[in-house]
Amino acid sequence: MGDTADSDLSAGETHGAADEDADPVLCPVCSTPYDSVSLHDRGLLVNLLDNERYRRVCFEPVERDGRPHVRFFHHTHEQVGADD
Repeated sequence: MGDTADSDLSAGETHGAADEDADPVLCPVCSTPYDSVSLHDRGLLVNLLDNERYRRVCFEPVERDGRPHVRFFHHTHEQVGADD
């Protein structure tokens, strides 16, 4: 994961599923594959209505350098399926 304490980062930093060894192979929230991971250290907005790329995003609270963050796991429509 990148360090989101850098002042030039926006609300989150996104990484591909294979970019970091520290990222789990499966989502720790729903145990399914994911497309990418983002780490957020301040306000955020989530709207997946009519999203062409992602069907679901799972949220995992984490701590980095003593500060609270939220890690997002982005799941595509194909990874999740129509019934999930």
